[in-house]
Amino acid sequence: MGLLSCSIKYSIESMRNNKTKPEWLNAIRSRLLSAPDRRNPSCIPAAVLVALVSKSSGIHVVFTKRTMTVTTHKGQVSLPGGATEPEDTDDVQTALREAEEEVGLAPSAITVLGFLKSIRTITDFWVTPVVGAISSPVSYRLQKEEVATVFEVPLAELLDTAQWTLERRTYNGREYDDCRFHKGEHVIWGATGKIIYSMAEKLNGLFMAGSS
Repeated sequence: MGLLSCSIKYSIESMRNNKTKPEWLNAIRSRLLSAPDRRNPSCIPAAVLVALVSKSSGIHVVFTKRTMTVTTHKGQVSLPGGATEPEDTDDVQTALREAEEEVGLAPSAITVLGFLKSIRTITDFWVTPVVGAISSPVSYRLQKEEVATVFEVPLAELLDTAQWTLERRTYNGREYDDCRFHKGEHVIWGATGKIIYSMAEKLNGLFMAGSS
């Protein structure tokens, strides 16, 4: 994994300028893992897509809100993704397959930039976050049984760690970090919150407020 020099920064304003897209996409790529973490054999493998959508207003991250009829995590905010299926050859295929099934994102429209550190959930899933870039316009097609709605949050807001609430909690005797971000009526938390907060930490120092 390569890192940019700390002296190289991109302003939040530049993220709203599509002319700089190749530059900041390469900058983000340089902060990511080039290969996923090795899977934990004691956990259920899974992968999610952290989809970065390029718009005239800047970069946005795609989230879903689960329906109240799904078996687990009813009504929670999540990233497109799910458990690995036997036919999946790797984590990228899992993430892209699930994204297409859940919200209709075509794999051919996604450029994989890299990976974030995998996390172990309190339910013993080993989740690998795959980061991918998508050019707008984006058309979503929801899997109505699982996805109630899809929404986007500006990356610039998510990178502001001061806007996050962090607490240490315990579940079934196991401690974990609870990372929460509020966006309107939505609350990003749980495994999704931990993944996105880790991305904010990973990109820390790469972007700065104001014009460059």
